[in-house]
Amino acid sequence: MNKDVKSVRDYYNSDVNIERYGYAIDDVGLRKSEEIFFSKYISKKSRILDLGCGAGRTTLNLYKKGFKNIIGVDIAEKLIAFAKDYCKRNNLSIPFKVGDATNLEFADEIFDVVIFS
Repeated sequence: MNKDVKSVRDYYNSDVNIERYGYAIDDVGLRKSEEIFFSKYISKKSRILDLGCGAGRTTLNLYKKGFKNIIGVDIAEKLIAFAKDYCKRNNLSIPFKVGDATNLEFADEIFDVVIFS
């Protein structure tokens, strides 16, 4: 892992960011602009990759709105752990994976939509 990627990962794995991004799931939810965009332009059947999902604010709230074919990927292991724990506590079934946006492990053309929320 190069030095820049490591510093980004370390920054987002900090306790301050875990708290900030974790609480945003319920406290912020989807922004009005996100709700409008997704309801108008994206089918609920679309295969969605939320790249840089953090603790899952957008991923989780889209799932709750009926976008069931969604996966969240982030480089910060602690944010992904938070998202997985949130799913477990709320009985949600959403795949979250640790991954580097510069080196994804998905087949080509597997997603209909990729967002970076």
